Amino acid sequence: MHSIYSYGIRKKRKIRKKDLLTLVFFFSLFIIFQLVSAAKVQLTETVMVEILIISCLITAITFLLFRYFKRKAYLNSTAAKVDKMDGKKFEEYLKAIYERNGYIVKLTPDTGDYGADLVMDNGKGKTVVQAKRYKGTVGVHAVQEVLAAKEYYQAKKAIVVTNNYFTANAKQLANKAGVTLIDRSGLSVFNDK
Repeated sequence: MHSIYSYGIRKKRKIRKKDLLTLVFFFSLFIIFQLVSAAKVQLTETVMVEILIISCLITAITFLLFRYFKRKAYLNSTAAKVDKMDGKKFEEYLKAIYERNGYIVKLTPDTGDYGADLVMDNGKGKTVVQAKRYKGTVGVHAVQEVLAAKEYYQAKKAIVVTNNYFTANAKQLANKAGVTLIDRSGLSVFNDK
């Protein structure tokens, strides 16, 4: 069997945030060393420490700016943009919305999440969220998953959020189990807050 690389087709590599920040750190170090050399400053231990501190500060500011603009982009997403997101980006989008509404939000791992994509707290108790970015309607299984997550994470509330709509059976189960459902119309109202 041939790999995709044997045919000269390369998979597009996505730049990770960690790689970008490492690049910023070393680039800022390089620039600062160039400035220090041009100013003919003697490189003492104190100067070296100061250079490292400045590079760390530049990297931290870059990280915060990156995070701010990414969050801002998520909060300005339209329904059409949400429909084009993959599952992970949809979770990050929901994280940004809930954080704006006063929650402390943690994304769960991609696997072994026990039915929750977000675990959050607003000071009144833990809430678990199952995020379903679907092209079709969301069924009973999503409600069952979030109920299991509610038990596992010992949460007070459980929510299923989708960019689409829920089946009648999902609505019925959620109503009996006390699970909050947020569909496409509810999501747009929630995002506008």
